[in-house]
Amino acid sequence: MEIRILGCYGGADDEHRLTSFLVDGTIAIDAGALTVALTLEEQLAVNDVYISHSHLDHTSTLPFLADNIYGMREEPLRVHAHAQLLEEVHVNLFNDIIWPDFSQLPSAAEPTLVFVETPVGKPFRIGHLDLRALWVDHVVPTTGLIVTEGGRSWVYSSDTGDTDRIWDEVNKLDDPRLLFLECSYPERLSELADASKHLTTAGVARQLSKIYREIPTRIYHAKPVYLEEIEAEIARIDHPDLRLLRQDEIFIV
Repeated sequence: MEIRILGCYGGADDEHRLTSFLVDGTIAIDAGALTVALTLEEQLAVNDVYISHSHLDHTSTLPFLADNIYGMREEPLRVHAHAQLLEEVHVNLFNDIIWPDFSQLPSAAEPTLVFVETPVGKPFRIGHLDLRALWVDHVVPTTGLIVTEGGRSWVYSSDTGDTDRIWDEVNKLDDPRLLFLECSYPERLSELADASKHLTTAGVARQLSKIYREIPTRIYHAKPVYLEEIEAEIARIDHPDLRLLRQDEIFIV
C-alpha cells in the first residue's frame, strides 16, 4: 500500500493542510485537503472517500471534489461512513443551501456521489482494502481505522482523547506496520485538550503505553501554532520510532 499524506494538521494556513490521506491513488481517508493537494486528474482517480467524523477539517473539501468531478466520471464517487455521519454530511453539506446535493445531480439515477453505510466494529471492504472502524473518544461520534491488505496493516486513530477500544484491537494484529496518532496540543494546554477531547503529548505517551509492541508512529493533527512545542515534547517520549507527520510524505506499507 502507498499512503500519501495530502494534509495532516489540526489547522490550516499557507503551509499546512487539513487531514487527508490517499491510499494507492484511489481511496481517500478523510477529506480535509483533497482538492487543495491533488490535481484535477488525480481527483478524478479517487473512487472512494472514508470519513471518520463530521468536523470540517475532515470533510471540507468533499463538496468541492464533487463539484470538480461533476460529469467527468462514469461511476459515482462513493462516500463511506457510519449511518449517522452519512446523514450529517448529507444534511449539513449537500443540502442545496450550503452546497448542491450531488447525490441527486445530474440525476438520482446517475448521481455524482453516493453514500455508502459502513459498520463500526465489524470488517468491511473498500476497493482492495480490508478495513475495520472502531469508536474512539471525541466530541462527536468518531471512528479510528485499521486498514489491511495482504496481511499488512496500518492504524489511523482519527481525532480522539484518551481511548481504549482501538488499542485492544491493535494488540490483536499480527504485524501492524504504522500508526498515525493524533496530538493537537502541548501539555500546557491539557485543559483545552480534555474539553475538546484531543490528545496532548502526555496523552500520546498514555496511548502508546497501551500498545504491547513498539509500532512506528507518526503524530498528526498538531495545531500549526504549537508545532514547535509539540515536536520538542514528542522528542522526550521514550519510543524508538516516533515523530511528527509531515504533509506530502509517502509511506509504503
